[in-house]
Amino acid sequence: MKKTYRLLALLFAAVLLVGLLASCDLVEEYAESEEVTTVMERVLSGERFYGGIFQGYPSGSVDAVWDELERIFEGASSYEVAFTAVKTSINNGKETLVAVYEVTADTDATAQFTLTYDETAKLIGFHVLDITPKTDAVTMIMKVVFILLSLASIAFSIWMIIDCAKRPIAKKALWIILILLSYAITVTVGEKLDFNSSLGIFLTFNTYVATASYTTVKIVIPFGTIVYFILRKRLKPANHTPNGTPPYGQPPYGQVPNGTPPYGQPPYGQVPNGTPPYGQPPYGQ
Repeated sequence: MKKTYRLLALLFAAVLLVGLLASCDLVEEYAESEEVTTVMERVLSGERFYGGIFQGYPSGSVDAVWDELERIFEGASSYEVAFTAVKTSINNGKETLVAVYEVTADTDATAQFTLTYDETAKLIGFHVLDITPKTDAVTMIMKVVFILLSLASIAFSIWMIIDCAKRPIAKKALWIILILLSYAITVTVGEKLDFNSSLGIFLTFNTYVATASYTTVKIVIPFGTIVYFILRKRLKPANHTPNGTPPYGQPPYGQVPNGTPPYGQPPYGQVPNGTPPYGQPPYGQ
């Protein structure tokens, strides 16, 4: 059985290693994009072209792409390209690869280029999205509000961790782990509505991101902290033995005396009434 577990562990490690190596190869291969550079050079020079990557596309759709690029990068004289992501997928038995780049100009204008390739590395899709960050007053206020909410949430969680550490409750370590957990909800409103959720730790920040094409809101709910805050006064205390020792002749705390006291002696824990017969030692000696 142990050999089987070892083989499975080695197989899993091998698959993971192959996946990482393949991802590294893809990153190196698509880290630089001649297509993006060629298009941006033409945008800055004001010269459009309809061949190359746009070969086979209707002229109307190509003009729409150029119009959008010229609008985004109007007045720009230089730019920088950053490779941000790559992923592969298989649909109907055909493999496609999607590479994503961000282009930022000296005017702070930013665009996201999404290039799709088929299994022969031929470009079959070219999409441009304006992601220039908004800097209006509403956006700035919302960002400050979300930062303050994050700080308040973290402070609340730290307070509850300290409270839990001080309380004599059972299963304290498990409660501290629960306090650390939070639930994040991310909503993106743009060309389409996107909703995501994830489980994480309480240090995750609330975020508000607004661009020319979409707005993303991430709200982190410290549900573990909230649950502990509500239940903390009802939690079962940990078992503790009393400090000190019982009086001489008495059984340990929590135990019932065995048997009965000698004839004529009072019940355990009571002081004898009266005095012993003449010549007898005091009770208990």
